[in-house]
Amino acid sequence: MVRAAVALAVMALVVAVAAAQTNDPPVSIQGDGSLVIPGAAEVPPYAEGGRWTETPGRSSSRHLSRHFMFMPASGPPPVMELFVTRDIADEPPDGGFEVGLVDGFLRGFTSGIGFRYEAPIFETGSLGPFPMRRCRVRLSKDDREMWLYAYVLLARPSLTFLTVRRQSDARPAIESFLSRVKPR
Repeated sequence: MVRAAVALAVMALVVAVAAAQTNDPPVSIQGDGSLVIPGAAEVPPYAEGGRWTETPGRSSSRHLSRHFMFMPASGPPPVMELFVTRDIADEPPDGGFEVGLVDGFLRGFTSGIGFRYEAPIFETGSLGPFPMRRCRVRLSKDDREMWLYAYVLLARPSLTFLTVRRQSDARPAIESFLSRVKPR
């Protein structure tokens, strides 16, 4: 039992290191600040003058994930995050791993600032040509509130967009941006 757990942990570490070293899933940052994900999508810059930058991703023994943040021209903090995830077995995405990314983001984000939140409830739909799962989660502390908007585009590889806003009605503006994500 201990050997199996150690073997699984080593395998997960090897997968994470391999993902960081092999550009898997493949993503390139273009000169105009956009992202190109071959076979999946082209993601434009979120705002004029800013650009996508890569930070360490979160992978598992079954999924390879790369993490990007959109940094505005004015500098940090990032205004949107994107996880690009590929299933190692090349199974079509069902959104399960991606929902876990959203849960992990919520735990990490709220624990540092003392906000509370309820479990996300995802809706299924489509956004342009992409099947999609989305949710909006209220984050609160005392009399303050913010909202996490999460969108999982079920492409191959999948795209998970996360953004925190002070407005409870930011969905139209966010979806207007996401409608500019083009399949490749």
